[in-house]
Amino acid sequence: MSLSGATTSGALRRFDSAFPEGTDLAIVFLGRNDMRFGFSMDTTRRNLNEIVGRLRARNVEVILAGFYSRDFSDIAAKHGAHYYPDFFDGVAENGVKKSGYTLIWDIIGHLNARGYQEVVTRLSP
Repeated sequence: MSLSGATTSGALRRFDSAFPEGTDLAIVFLGRNDMRFGFSMDTTRRNLNEIVGRLRARNVEVILAGFYSRDFSDIAAKHGAHYYPDFFDGVAENGVKKSGYTLIWDIIGHLNARGYQEVVTRLSP
């Protein structure tokens, strides 16, 4: 369950409600807000490691996504999760989202429906 402004710490606190029993697949894309709010990389990595580890312990298939300047492939490998190196592949360049893929009114640059469709197309097998 996504939540605008979510951090890895917040996601960890909401783990049970975000990933209820019976969850089959989780796309874990967290860390940008950690970076934005000044969390240490150690904190982000520790929290992602716990989130992915807990999901895999429940036999949930996980796609862990990195993003421009952040690589979490080692966490995915450690837990046998799938890894996608850049969540914004195709909709951003050097970490800056391309026009046409973002909400017009949103100064932060959240993706619009077209942007998410592109992401889903690239994440799908």
